[in-house]
Amino acid sequence: MKRSLLGTDVALVSGETAEIMGTMKVSESYKIDKQLECKSIFTTNDAEHPGVKMVMEQKEWNIAGPVKGSLGELLSRRSSKAPINGRRRVGRSSRRRAGKP
Repeated sequence: MKRSLLGTDVALVSGETAEIMGTMKVSESYKIDKQLECKSIFTTNDAEHPGVKMVMEQKEWNIAGPVKGSLGELLSRRSSKAPINGRRRVGRSSRRRAGKP
């Protein structure tokens, strides 16, 4: 990442409504292996698959941390280990793609 977000609070914004769903205090950031993620989640790396296409269009970094707000309440009732993305898998955990709402 060009600048570190570690320790900062970021807004988690709905890509559909632009509503702030919660906040996350960034506790880690890491570069992702898109090919591995696609194969693990979608069992394919076929660029025509809509999920693979979304992953491949995303930025290279993930950020993670504890979530507060209405999204945080939802996440506390669900698994907190699977990565999420503000546009793709919101509600599965406290991880999201860097640079995505």
